[in-house]
Amino acid sequence: MVQENEGTKQLKIDDMSSVSQAPMSARARIIAENPTTHRSPAHEERMKASYEAAKRAAEEAQKRLEEAQRETATEEATSEPAPISEPAPVIKPRQLQADLRQLAFTGRVEEEVVIAGFSFIMRTLTSKENNEAAGALGITGNEVQRMGELRHAILARAILAVNGMPLEGLYQGTDADKLSILRRREIVIGNWQQTLVTELMLKYNDLLERSQKAFSNATGDDLKN
Repeated sequence: MVQENEGTKQLKIDDMSSVSQAPMSARARIIAENPTTHRSPAHEERMKASYEAAKRAAEEAQKRLEEAQRETATEEATSEPAPISEPAPVIKPRQLQADLRQLAFTGRVEEEVVIAGFSFIMRTLTSKENNEAAGALGITGNEVQRMGELRHAILARAILAVNGMPLEGLYQGTDADKLSILRRREIVIGNWQQTLVTELMLKYNDLLERSQKAFSNATGDDLKN
C-alpha cells in the first residue's frame, strides 16, 4: 500500500484549486448565466405543441361564443313581442260596497200571487231567515204539527202584504203594541184555513224554483236540487 506524504497531499490540493479557478468556456458561461435559453430540442417541441393546443382551444371557445351570440340575436329578431297586458280595473271603495250590497239580492224573487181574488206579495227568504224559520219549530208535537209550524214560520217571513196592506196590519188583537211584527204575522197566518196555507206554500215553492233558475242564468251554471 502506497502512503502519501505531506508533499503529495499538498500538491493535489494545489492542483484542484487551480482547476476550480480555471476560466469557463464561452458556452458553459452562457448556460450557467441563463439556463432557460438553452433547452433540449425535445423540450422545445413539447412547449410548442402545448402552446398550439392552448391556442386552438381558445379559438374554438371564441367561435362557439360568437355562434351563440348570433343565434340569440336571430331569436330576438324573429320572436313576436309579448302581448301587453291590460291593467286591472281600479275599483273604488264606494263602488265595491255597492256591489257587495247587491250580492244579498242575487237570486231573490218577489212576485204578486192572486188566490181567491186576494193579492199576496211574496218573496224568497234569505239564508238567515230560512234558518230562523227552521229554528222556530218546537220540540214537542208530531210530524204533522211540526210541518204546520214550519209553514207558518216561512209564510210569516215570505208574505209582505195582502191587498196592499202589510201582513202584520191584519192582526186585530188589542195587544198589538206588545207583540213583535213577526209574531203578529205568525198569528195572522195561523188563523187562515189550511187549504189557503197549503196553496200559499205551493206558490212559495214556485218562487224558490224561479230563484234557482234566475241564479243559474246570472252565473251561467246549472243548479241542481
